[in-house]
Amino acid sequence: MQAFRVGRSGYGIQFHPEVTGETFMQWATVSDEAGDRSGIDVVVAAGEVVRQEEALAQTWRPVFHAFADVVHQS
Repeated sequence: MQAFRVGRSGYGIQFHPEVTGETFMQWATVSDEAGDRSGIDVVVAAGEVVRQEEALAQTWRPVFHAFADVVHQS
């Protein structure tokens, strides 16, 4: 996750907590130089995302809501 704030209401974020296991599986089929060099088996990683999808949603949901609260208050 990458995030920064500029002033009182400017935010930049780079992360994808909304991604489903299905979307991750689709992304895993796209060749990527950094991914290829990592040595990570993307099919195995994608399978783990699918298996952990509900736990990931529960983990990220409070972050999503907290961010939405900040944006709403800006």
